Amino acid sequence: MSLKKSPLRAGFTLIELLTVIAIIGILAGMVIGTVQIVKKQARITASKSMFTQWCSAVEQYKTTYGQYPYLNGRYETSKDTVVSLDSTVTTGEFIKCLTGRQPMFDGGAALSADDRKKYNRQGTSFCDFDPKAFQVNDSGAYTKKLVDGFGNTKLRLVMDTDGNGMVKPEDRMPDDAGADSNGYIGAKVIIYTLKSDNVSEYEDILSWK
Repeated sequence: MSLKKSPLRAGFTLIELLTVIAIIGILAGMVIGTVQIVKKQARITASKSMFTQWCSAVEQYKTTYGQYPYLNGRYETSKDTVVSLDSTVTTGEFIKCLTGRQPMFDGGAALSADDRKKYNRQGTSFCDFDPKAFQVNDSGAYTKKLVDGFGNTKLRLVMDTDGNGMVKPEDRMPDDAGADSNGYIGAKVIIYTLKSDNVSEYEDILSWK
């Protein structure tokens, strides 16, 4: 008595195919999620590095000229000076002080004699400003506003102009910002942006942490 061999089955059943598709979808979702997390962390790291560079430049400015930059008509001595860098005028002054040159959006030329007296007497370059630090409008052109890696223009600079070796931000700080019980941060110069305006892409970027 001979036994018939079962014919080999060709292809997948519908259930098997759907199972494979589901597994591929799950794996793809995991990979995409991981990539997004890595990109987000890279933006945070790059922004923090940029802010830290600017803070160092402000401190070098203080060492060179004996005082912090005078920005937007503000320089407190009885308390810390808090400057909003989301003003295009203040941004221009900030760049002139730290680079000794006109901002890139004004041609990047050396400062005039009058501007050197006002912002940077020796025309010293304490740091550079990467084009990526500037906001880009819908047409792809650079604007006169500085941004962090998430496009947040609400940058804040705080300088220890009262000389107590610490700074106290005026804005809300995250719980893990490292402030003491009185709200002071153990640094002489800080720059930061905070989540705001209900923009989900924004992140807290702190130069000191």
